[in-house]
Amino acid sequence: MRIPSRSGRSRLAASVTTLIAAATVIGLALAAPSAFQNGSFETSTIGGGGSVLSLATGSTQITGWTVAQGSVDYVNTVDWAAADGSYSVDLGGGSSGSQNGATIGGISQTFLTTVGQTYTVQFDMGGNPRNTPAIKHMTVSAAGTSATYAIDTTGFASNNVGWTTYTFTFTATATSTTLAFTDVEKTTAGAVLDNVHVLVPVSGKVFEDVNYGGGAGRNATTALAAGGTGRSGVRVELYDSTGAFVSATTTAAGGTYSFNVDVADTYTVRVVNSTVTSGRSGAVATLLPVQTYRTNASSGTAVAVTDHVGGETPTWSVTATAVPLDALVR
Repeated sequence: MRIPSRSGRSRLAASVTTLIAAATVIGLALAAPSAFQNGSFETSTIGGGGSVLSLATGSTQITGWTVAQGSVDYVNTVDWAAADGSYSVDLGGGSSGSQNGATIGGISQTFLTTVGQTYTVQFDMGGNPRNTPAIKHMTVSAAGTSATYAIDTTGFASNNVGWTTYTFTFTATATSTTLAFTDVEKTTAGAVLDNVHVLVPVSGKVFEDVNYGGGAGRNATTALAAGGTGRSGVRVELYDSTGAFVSATTTAAGGTYSFNVDVADTYTVRVVNSTVTSGRSGAVATLLPVQTYRTNASSGTAVAVTDHVGGETPTWSVTATAVPLDALVR
């Protein structure tokens, strides 16, 4: 990115660097080849039926998931509203009217991971209030790490499970990991699960290449060694696979930024040019910079893109109120 100044010209570059293989960069787009899927249980091979369908150990009828132990109930919105979509899973399988046949149920999914990568699992937990105990517990485990969560259903109406969002963190020790959710109490009305997301951090740096002399764009290591600086206070935006805005952040000291993204989706990162300033003495802050460098990780690994100096469409003026997104990343 170029900023004219009284003392000459400087170039700024936005470098999007992925730390993982599961969320990658395509131009400025992040793709997720991870096999984790169906976190809201919306897809299954189950046909029509009642509001609750009991699934026994070994069942794979909920796409991507296996009933790992006991039995679980696949529940639609007739019994209670799902946290997301139309379905949720009660880990206490069986009829809620009695404890006969009660089991300690659990479900799991095995998906691709990167060794050494830290993952955050975000999920919604509720409690079926239609049988004892009032306080429901659920254990979440992955890669040798586990944690137990609780929800008190005292006073809940029969169609209210009290959805609450929790997070669980683990570090992968293998190229695939099994994520498991298990009831703690033996009951037919147990902990209820929905809206599971596996998140990974994707980070990058916005930097100024002060001494860029033309030709191939230079990465952050080269630019900073030649006197460049990371630029703080830059607005960086995240878009989902439909092009819808998700969130925004500003770069910290050194030009760094980070987003937690869902490994089951594809994302685009956009640096808002009008917020990138130059560190050169005498620079005019109102003039826009020019992009000189970015990365592409469609293969799963970030690869330098050095031949798109000026961005994909150099004539576009990228401001906070800006241009069609596909003009920036095509």
